[in-house]
Amino acid sequence: MECLLCKQKSTTKKVRSRFVKVTKYDTDFCPIHTGSAVNSLYYNIFVSPHCGFSYSEDFSRYFPPTTMEIILEKVSSQWVPHHFSKERSIKDAINTYKLAIYCGALKKEKHIILAGICLRIAWLYRINQTKPKNRRKDF
Repeated sequence: MECLLCKQKSTTKKVRSRFVKVTKYDTDFCPIHTGSAVNSLYYNIFVSPHCGFSYSEDFSRYFPPTTMEIILEKVSSQWVPHHFSKERSIKDAINTYKLAIYCGALKKEKHIILAGICLRIAWLYRINQTKPKNRRKDF
């Protein structure tokens, strides 16, 4: 896959649709996979091992003026090279989604795209049966 930001090629895992075994969906459309099935949610985000830019297939290829420089400054300059191209744990998946939210916000991606990523993060936390660290309490 070619990174939208740095244009360097790298490999990544993607789950083929024939291997996804969804038994049902929650009321918020979270797919429930069968016990031994690979969870396709883990692999929706692509992370460039070269620059750290993270994105989904839904991201546009267009970068508004100055956003490329901002991402290079705030993400790529801080990036410690590592690969998410192997099998991902749920923790790895959550980290890739969080990085994609950050990159998408810096890139000024559409709100509906960012909302979809946030929804998938919530699904991953539910699957992991943990609550987000910064849970807001309303009184």
